[in-house]
Amino acid sequence: MDDAEKTREAARSIRPYLRQLVPDDAESLDARIADLLNNPPGLDDDLLLLEALCSCDATRTWMADFLQNGIPPSLTRGFVGTVSEPVHVNIDKYACPFGDYNWYAVTVGDDIPVCPNHKTALQSVGPRK
Repeated sequence: MDDAEKTREAARSIRPYLRQLVPDDAESLDARIADLLNNPPGLDDDLLLLEALCSCDATRTWMADFLQNGIPPSLTRGFVGTVSEPVHVNIDKYACPFGDYNWYAVTVGDDIPVCPNHKTALQSVGPRK
């Protein structure tokens, strides 16, 4: 996965957490991210997406953690050995079939949401470690 796709993956995955990270700006930031993700990938939009994701400390920190571990920071569990070896629980990942929203099931029986933009059911893309 190249850097642009990693940024897009982080953008899809941060959307469910925006209300916690930036309560006062969550709706407008989510709309901006969704618009950029629904455009075909391109350098200008990828740069605008990166700019949006790094627009405040909370989202910038979240993004850095996500890029390091490949899952939302709140799903990282404990450490073994050194701090550079994070341990993750198995997590089921769900994605919008249109590619603009990811959601991770934390516990068995979690209600799987629909994509907030397309109002379609999220599809399982398998467990993430």
